[in-house]
Amino acid sequence: MNQKNEMIIMEHELGINTTSISREQIQAAYALNLCSVSVSQIIDYNDINILEQEYETILNNLNIENMPKDEALLDILKRLLETITFFRIQQEDKISIEKSYQRRIKNAIWNAMPNPGALISAGLSSGVAGMAISLAATAGTAYMNYRRNQEEYQFERDRSLWELKRSAMEQFHTLQQQLFETSWRLADRYGFPDSLRLTEKQIKQYNSILMDEDLLRKFERLDSIKHKFVAYPPFWYFFGNTANLISLDENNDLDYDDKSFYREFARKCFEYYFRINEYNLLREDSVAASCYLEYVGLLDYQRDGIKIDELVTRASELASSSLDVLQLCAIEYIKIGNEDKATNLLRRLVNEQYNEVINAQWLSILYVNKYIKIQSEESKTAYGRLAAKINSAYLYPMPSNVFNVDGNLLQAQFIEKQKEILKEKYKLVFIKFIKKYEIKINRIIPLPIELESVISEEIYSNKNMAKRDRINQVRLVLYRGNKGDNYKDFVQNIPYSVEVLDILNQMFSSICLVDFMQDQNKQLEFQEIIKAGIIKQSKELQKINHELQRFDESVYERIQKITLGELTGSFFKDVANEIITSVEKKTSMQDFALAEMYLSKLCKKEEIDEPEILFSKKDEPEDIKASSLYFTPDLIGESAIRQNNRIEKNNEMVKSIAEFKKRIVKRPDIVEFYTKDDTRMNRYFYGKALQRYNGIRAITLAVLDDRSKNDMDLIFTTEGIMPIIKGKGRKSIAYSKVRWSD
Repeated sequence: MNQKNEMIIMEHELGINTTSISREQIQAAYALNLCSVSVSQIIDYNDINILEQEYETILNNLNIENMPKDEALLDILKRLLETITFFRIQQEDKISIEKSYQRRIKNAIWNAMPNPGALISAGLSSGVAGMAISLAATAGTAYMNYRRNQEEYQFERDRSLWELKRSAMEQFHTLQQQLFETSWRLADRYGFPDSLRLTEKQIKQYNSILMDEDLLRKFERLDSIKHKFVAYPPFWYFFGNTANLISLDENNDLDYDDKSFYREFARKCFEYYFRINEYNLLREDSVAASCYLEYVGLLDYQRDGIKIDELVTRASELASSSLDVLQLCAIEYIKIGNEDKATNLLRRLVNEQYNEVINAQWLSILYVNKYIKIQSEESKTAYGRLAAKINSAYLYPMPSNVFNVDGNLLQAQFIEKQKEILKEKYKLVFIKFIKKYEIKINRIIPLPIELESVISEEIYSNKNMAKRDRINQVRLVLYRGNKGDNYKDFVQNIPYSVEVLDILNQMFSSICLVDFMQDQNKQLEFQEIIKAGIIKQSKELQKINHELQRFDESVYERIQKITLGELTGSFFKDVANEIITSVEKKTSMQDFALAEMYLSKLCKKEEIDEPEILFSKKDEPEDIKASSLYFTPDLIGESAIRQNNRIEKNNEMVKSIAEFKKRIVKRPDIVEFYTKDDTRMNRYFYGKALQRYNGIRAITLAVLDDRSKNDMDLIFTTEGIMPIIKGKGRKSIAYSKVRWSD
């Protein structure tokens, strides 16, 4: 059967007919429709992220070889590109959306794949071949995912932040009018029937249908307009995608035969899309790549392995620089047991730091599997290189003995490591979280406004020195005439107790986002702990409310005793115990992915770094910012004496270091040890490029510079000892915690 007859049969099955239309005519109409739909979707979605997608996936990505060579078309494309360039997305929005998608895909991957221990025991291809879940259909590419879950993203952020400006909308409406002139000239030149040209009304209807969340209704609506979209290939992917999602939906009441009908219809739509998209107008095409990957999910992994390999390879070629598509391709290669291609893609994704941890984990699984299977020393070496880039605790454990490997034991070791990591992530997040809310409580009565702009928020911490500094600053301002009176007037109008309750409500609302707090009973249980803390402090809070009317230094000192810890009682200790209990119950990677997703929601709401970022930087020294408040009125008071004492103690310390120098340095040929007065100090910091740790140099008393291949230096600061391992700083260790080693 020739291609023309195949096409006639295919169109007959789908209920359309293009036999009287030439390829050149469809190609010209498609180019026009591509621009028209792009402009219309930017307007109808009114979403700056959709605008960005149109720029990246279409307008910045045209295949000039296949694009009709027409001045009218070239002119409208230039105008469209120029207009979009003025209104592109902010980088931070782009990163936020990308991170959210990466969390979603990470969760979907662990849900779709069996545990690594089963793969190691059974072999990759046999272990995954039976998995029928299509990530391309259920999770989608980043392009598809955002459009499908647009409302979810907007719910997380103020809708107005996503909307295009009025000036942008006006310019895109003008472009729509210019497109009509372009269509007139193209139709005249290529002689294609007007039925191929999509009108503004048809595109608006199409856009409305794509946003419909009822899949069965969406399918029927797409079916009713299909004859108008023969010159717009992406329609057939979205039509097939809708049918495929219906067949995969476990919540509808369709029986096996009904689901089979939609599954078969999806296959026909995808195959038709491949045919009419042969003259692709885009160099990189996320829609085409999605179609190939989703079509793979309709095939039999054991019977159609070769065909699946070809389709996934085609998808990866079309994706090229779209890392989200390459992510899906890598998983498909794992499913069919093509370890080499999966390894190449995963290495690229890790190097690009795209969903770095999960890709490193799967890469380590492939290395371990190959090492066990054929004793590949190359894989063991590659594993070592990977462990040098990614925290080895994340990786699947490499067995010391390749013979009689117990996959279940390796899996158990892997899960235990993930438990340790998750506990550490919770700890790091909650350290930041608690500190933030301690500061919020302490800041209810702020310092005088002229100090707020020049002091660090550290002055509001619960440290004793910070409390003393706050009290000193308030004491000083109260004796400064009009400024003191103005400060009193301001403080007397603060509803202290109301502010306390507001902060505790905000805090508890955020904690309810984590996974172990999803249960209402658990929320009620923890509410009672905080309620008890508030009731315990209620009389003191009432006194403070009353005494604010005669605000003075003693009242402010009294307020400093109302800390977050006093208000919440055993709450955070109980939360810590609940975290440990919750983490210990987890047995699969899906559990860890979900827990981290919930924890990330808390971080996003509270503007705390992602758990992954906190964990990767947990050993790095904190950035020490130099104070911009050098001279304050309290220099005349007791803190000036404390400052002089500090200078004396620093000098004593330098003297002690110099005295112990000979006992510390055993190999002066490879170890140098010098104090802050030595000119080598400046050379050290410049050579090691440690300026990025702002402020470290200023508080450094001495340096032990290890010039051996180990390169493990020690910086002696006023706060403690800071290790520098191969030029990278680690957190300082307080002198009180330093112990001599044998």
